[in-house]
Amino acid sequence: MYLIPVLAALDTPDAATAEGLAGVELRRVAIYVGPARRLSHLAATTAEFDLRVYANRIELPPATQ
Repeated sequence: MYLIPVLAALDTPDAATAEGLAGVELRRVAIYVGPARRLSHLAATTAEFDLRVYANRIELPPATQ
């Protein structure tokens, strides 16, 4: 089993449509799909992300290339 963190940006008219589309596309393989949050196009293209993965309350180190 592999854990693959996924951040999906869906260009839809509203949060309900985005959540529905994510549910259709990702629920088959996803363990968790969280609620949609609004993100402007500018914010999406200039964003910096800090992703931390936890298993049993233990922070896992970043994967090496």
